[in-house]
Amino acid sequence: MATSDGAASGEGVRPLRVLHTPDLVGGNASVLAAAERRAGLDSRCVALSGHQFGYSADFTMSRSLVGGELARPRLLRRALRWADVIHFNFGRSIAPGRVDRTRLDRDHPRVGGLARRLYNALAQPLEFRDVDILRRHDKTIAVTFQGTDIRQYDLLEPGSVLASETADQPAPDNELRRARVTAWNGRADLLFALNPDLLRLLPARASFLPYTCVNLNETPGSTARPREEILRVAHAPSNRAVKGTRFLLHAVEQLAREGVPIQLDLVEGVDHTSAMRRYALADVVVDQLVVGWYGALAVESMALGKPVIAHVSTRDLRMVPSSMERDLPIVRCDHRSVTDALRNVARMSPSQLRDIGERSKTFVARYHDPDVIARDMISKYQQAHASRAGRAERVEAR
Repeated sequence: MATSDGAASGEGVRPLRVLHTPDLVGGNASVLAAAERRAGLDSRCVALSGHQFGYSADFTMSRSLVGGELARPRLLRRALRWADVIHFNFGRSIAPGRVDRTRLDRDHPRVGGLARRLYNALAQPLEFRDVDILRRHDKTIAVTFQGTDIRQYDLLEPGSVLASETADQPAPDNELRRARVTAWNGRADLLFALNPDLLRLLPARASFLPYTCVNLNETPGSTARPREEILRVAHAPSNRAVKGTRFLLHAVEQLAREGVPIQLDLVEGVDHTSAMRRYALADVVVDQLVVGWYGALAVESMALGKPVIAHVSTRDLRMVPSSMERDLPIVRCDHRSVTDALRNVARMSPSQLRDIGERSKTFVARYHDPDVIARDMISKYQQAHASRAGRAERVEAR
């Protein structure tokens, strides 16, 4: 069986072909694919359908959700013909998969519940069939988990505010998410998690993968504020309950009543490019206040040189490199202390804010540089692919 060992293995050997697919959640996959290309792989990000926030892919199969569903067989054929490594993101494969309950279930129980049950009944026999086919063709399989794809709220710490905040949200199907983890563990050569709390839900062989959602060479400039201006705070909740938005709203109202000059820019319903422009105009960015780790918003904002406020769980810090914990520049608080955190930031001078911003840029350059992470990924891909190729050759020799 012919194998390819990557660009670094020797002259005349074609680089590994890596396909990142099928979604664009957080923009992570497309930036990582581009960095892997710069590092010497033939890496491409191909999405089934376009993303609501306008994240780009190297190729998008369809601009609509229905078109994306119909494009699944074509994407699988492309993976079979072209790729050596298929890196799935958001815990999804190319084949249809059962979906969690959504807002449609809550707002329109009869229609939403019926539609979801019908889709899941059709999807279940096909679930992970594509991965099984790819494995039979000796493809190397990687998967990255990003949050709500496998986070199980029934396993949260007792009394967790995240559990109470999401109580009125559509209930996640915790058993379905556990089954998803089990299915991937039996099929994937490489398992990654972008959030350290997810590692507690995954087997020990899973690795922490820092966000690669920002191309540091293309990050727009920051806009600093004069000393006398109002404190501009940006917050971009993809889900208000999960981000703890109501606590931030209460904090801003409280500080305004105290006479603190503060203004909140709630960034919702806009594309990614427009959102980045608004982050650049902020003095400070608030990410999330209940989950316990920072997300793509924080990385994008830190890359702009912005101080970031977020809740960082001490328990989760044990899951990341000690140097990362030591250098973390995020202004830490939780839902109870966000008012105090904002009050303290409002008292800072522009030079103090710039100092935190500069440390934030340095942090992103050290721990979230896609080019650095891509080089590490190449090593992991090559080892996994060589191991799979060796097993296949031993089988053929029998």
